[in-house]
Amino acid sequence: MQIDVDVITLTGVASSAGDLLAVEVAVTYLADHQHIDNQLRCL
Repeated sequence: MQIDVDVITLTGVASSAGDLLAVEVAVTYLADHQHIDNQLRCL
């Protein structure tokens, strides 16, 4: 799924920058706008 790749990319880039907040925001945004399962919020 394309969305899985996007999440991995976003979290990977943000984690590399040490910005955990960016990860949370990115995951929350994707979950809100792509109707992703709630379990994805618990990365």
